[in-house]
Amino acid sequence: MNGALCAVASLRNRAPFDSSGSIHSNREHSSVARIARHESLPRGVPVPQKIPFAAAILGSCEVRRGADRPRNLATDRLGSRLVGYSPARPHRSADAKAVPAGAARLADEFALYLEIERNLSPNSVRAYRRDIAQYLAFLPKETDAIRADFALVRKFAQFLAHEGLGPASRARKLAAVRAFYRYLARERVVTADPTKGVQAPKQPRRLPKLLDASEVERLLGAPDTRTPQGLRDRALFHLLYATGLRIAEAIALDCVTVADLVADDDGLAEFAVFGKGRKERIVLIDRHALVSLSNYLDRSRPILAGRRDPPSGALFLNPSGNRLSARSVQRAIASYAQRTGIVHRVTPHVLRHSFATHLLEGGADLRAVQELLGHASLSTTQIYTHVTVDRLREVYARSHPRP
Repeated sequence: MNGALCAVASLRNRAPFDSSGSIHSNREHSSVARIARHESLPRGVPVPQKIPFAAAILGSCEVRRGADRPRNLATDRLGSRLVGYSPARPHRSADAKAVPAGAARLADEFALYLEIERNLSPNSVRAYRRDIAQYLAFLPKETDAIRADFALVRKFAQFLAHEGLGPASRARKLAAVRAFYRYLARERVVTADPTKGVQAPKQPRRLPKLLDASEVERLLGAPDTRTPQGLRDRALFHLLYATGLRIAEAIALDCVTVADLVADDDGLAEFAVFGKGRKERIVLIDRHALVSLSNYLDRSRPILAGRRDPPSGALFLNPSGNRLSARSVQRAIASYAQRTGIVHRVTPHVLRHSFATHLLEGGADLRAVQELLGHASLSTTQIYTHVTVDRLREVYARSHPRP
């Protein structure tokens, strides 16, 4: 806890992430702009190839605006600045076979827009693509996406409810459809947005699940450090709780990112990660997590890395020497939690929730916690203030003397 509070205090005194004070979320840091400037791209972003950009995207595009030429719906305004770009493999889904070719082409253009202009992560793009494919497959054969109206979108919402999906899942799918039509309207493919007036289902306020300090200590101490996997798991759990990283961010780390970290006089070190939307942010790590990482790098990782030829550059490895998967981490945390007697469900994200809540309970500033978590909006971080208020109510009800 003290280390986490020191992290917040140190963050206040450090230089902003860029000269404008933003967290690299402005348009000039997008993949498209970086390619145009011939800059290197973050890990996972496709590299420019020696093929014309227009040929890569416009080859099958038949959407026209009046008598205008075929238009690249994803990057027409920036395409003339690009040397060349090979988009990631098509975002096809299991529902793609049921989607007409013309509608599938629009969905693919939308996916490229999300990937290139909005700079969303591959996981986010795939989720959008699946939801749009389901919507397009739902439409009657005689009606395509361009001719769909308010009544059809509302029927789709009713269909989702009939399928038994929860309010959160239905709201997400409707949000994807709404974003799809906003994009088509912006590109003048449709003249009216059929999603206007379609109400998203009301969602009950669900507070994040978290661990108290004693449960965190039990979980962090659960792995058997006499084994390579135990050393790895302890280092990973310490890292997740000390930094508040998402699991996808943690398993994407490479050794070069953390190998040379040294704690400063405050007992903290810092490094950069790429989060949602490939936005870069600075995270802080305390000396306890650094010790666990050092033990893992010295005594465990060489054993795991030796099982693969050539060795992987990933920080966290599985028993085969490959990069650890998110699913493996989820299973490991659930198993350790059960062994230590933690009765409720524990996931990697629970450690992130616990990190944020414990900081706020210790007096951390909400804005500082937002930056550490990488939230684009302060309203997302404010959910943790509700958690702390509920805890205060419990303490009050338990401790306040009554006549």
